[in-house]
Amino acid sequence: MTAAERLSACLDELASSVHRAGVPAEASARLLELAALATMRALELDLRLAGRNRPSRRSLPGAGPGAERLTAGELPLLCAAA
Repeated sequence: MTAAERLSACLDELASSVHRAGVPAEASARLLELAALATMRALELDLRLAGRNRPSRRSLPGAGPGAERLTAGELPLLCAAA
């Protein structure tokens, strides 16, 4: 199970728990909004750190002078379900 899948499962469980506990709609919406935002930030950080551990273009065979490091923007983006 990937980090994204684990975090998504945690969000689903949080949503179920909040619903079962009868938390008012406005409060539960805000809680889930903040939890989803924190999840997206955690995934973004994970992708950025993974990008730092990738080899630079200069170390790749055939890379010429001026080749810059790979950036997090070159990694696949994860989309959160709404």
